[in-house]
Amino acid sequence: MIYLQDSPHPLNKTKYGYNRRQLSKTIFRATVIVLMFVICFFIGHKVQWNSLSEQFDPRDAAFIQYFCTQQEATHAVENQKAQLIVGLEHQRAGYLKPEVEPDDTIPEDVWKDLPVRGAYYMVVRNEKLNEAKAVIKSMEEQMKNGTRYPWVILNNQHFTLGFQKYIKRVTKAPVFFGKIDLHAWEYPYWIDIPRAEDMMFDQDFDEVYNKAKLSYHQLLRYHAGFFFHHPLLRDVEYTWRVEPGADYSCKMDQDLFLIMKEQNKKLGKLNDGIERRVNC
Repeated sequence: MIYLQDSPHPLNKTKYGYNRRQLSKTIFRATVIVLMFVICFFIGHKVQWNSLSEQFDPRDAAFIQYFCTQQEATHAVENQKAQLIVGLEHQRAGYLKPEVEPDDTIPEDVWKDLPVRGAYYMVVRNEKLNEAKAVIKSMEEQMKNGTRYPWVILNNQHFTLGFQKYIKRVTKAPVFFGKIDLHAWEYPYWIDIPRAEDMMFDQDFDEVYNKAKLSYHQLLRYHAGFFFHHPLLRDVEYTWRVEPGADYSCKMDQDLFLIMKEQNKKLGKLNDGIERRVNC
């Protein structure tokens, strides 16, 4: 038996009671926080915080909302990580990534000094750089004030930095390089591809220009029904379709975009002699 007065560690009742009270408070606070988190986890997403915040102190509402949104933020971060990990084939293969992202909008300040929202529009591939430069240079030389309207140049592939650099050297007008949506360029899912290819190759006997060239058929199809849906042409009133390699041999002293608008014209057409000579 040990007498308490002789204990080498005398008991301080006051200090012992204080420690117990502190421990109780800590446990109580932790319990409340856990309980709040559990409640918010199950019903927090259904709470209309805007209406509740009018009845409570804003600081209390913000504090509660913070705990309830933590789970949602965590899920969002995890989903982003999962998307990066999975990705599409071209996103995971480094050599398929574009050198520069395509343009998708024309800034409003481009139109401030122009009487019409007009744009020169051309579909061309990287390997047709010389043809694209030639037609732009031809138009620059034949127009009275050059091509002051913006250029919208599209491609079903990504443009290279070199292509963009050399095109911008030919004209002082703003140039925007966009990418064609492959869903609009390729065969639709409901097309019988073998049958379409057989019919395309049958045109070999009809002397049709670029008869068996799939890319040419895709180009004409895009010109006929899709190009005006491209984001770069969203705010454009009139487009001037330009063909790579074409040559303009006559002077153009008038603003043809302005003439079209003032005379309320919808379509202007010029026959290209290349196809006509082949098909006649």
